[in-house]
Amino acid sequence: ATEAVARDFVNRIQRLKKKLQIVPTDKIQLAFQIANPETESGSSLAAAIEAHTSLVAASLHAQPTDLSKPGASTGSAAEIVGESTESIAVVNGQTAAVVVR
Repeated sequence: ATEAVARDFVNRIQRLKKKLQIVPTDKIQLAFQIANPETESGSSLAAAIEAHTSLVAASLHAQPTDLSKPGASTGSAAEIVGESTESIAVVNGQTAAVVVR
């Protein structure tokens, strides 16, 4: 069940990349923050991404960074060529704020 959630997350990010006209093979920086991590659906989304980090990273050519973790960062300003912060719905209407660079 968690793999399906991770795949849904990947699908939503791929749609966002397409919207931003990012070529599928381009490497990106991917940072996310679950809107309500204390809820059951929020914790299941975070758990799914963490459990399937390698699948997410390989599919999106990016290592996902959970911004709710201590010390997490979206990278330096020098690395930014374009950025979009979007809110995407993934699991049972749970939203995640996603930064794609």
